[in-house]
Amino acid sequence: MLADALARFLLADDAAAAIRAELALYAGEPAVFTTEIPEDAALPAISIIEVGGPRWGMRDTKGAVAHADVQLIGDKDANATDLGELADALRTLLHRCDLDPYVEGADAIWCFADPPKDTQAGLGFPGCTISVQALLLAAGGWRFLLNPAGLNVFNPSGKRILVPEAA
Repeated sequence: MLADALARFLLADDAAAAIRAELALYAGEPAVFTTEIPEDAALPAISIIEVGGPRWGMRDTKGAVAHADVQLIGDKDANATDLGELADALRTLLHRCDLDPYVEGADAIWCFADPPKDTQAGLGFPGCTISVQALLLAAGGWRFLLNPAGLNVFNPSGKRILVPEAA
């Protein structure tokens, strides 16, 4: 669920246009995959793999803290500095991004992205991995209200808080 939402966000959101412009094309689209990167794909490309996360619930609301690894693989001849800058831009884009319009069947409450870690892809290709976590709640069970105090454990920006819907 999270991997698909992140891919939809990267392929459709206006904020991700600069990232899409830096990626190679695969079948006429930016090279963003929710599987391993195909061997015939040009690089740089992004692979988003969901790595799980704990499911939990409370009363009538169920949710999960979902985890996904976003792997950016560069061309073998690519400049490592350029790839690092692209990875930093990707992390900045994903950290606290609004995934709610891209998640199907759940409400995305928050999304956090860790700083990129250098990884070496197969055959010496440069790469970076960004771990992403998102809190996903069952759709329709919550509504958002303004929080005048600005304190909120679900949304650190302080702009919204979660209140359960009245039964």
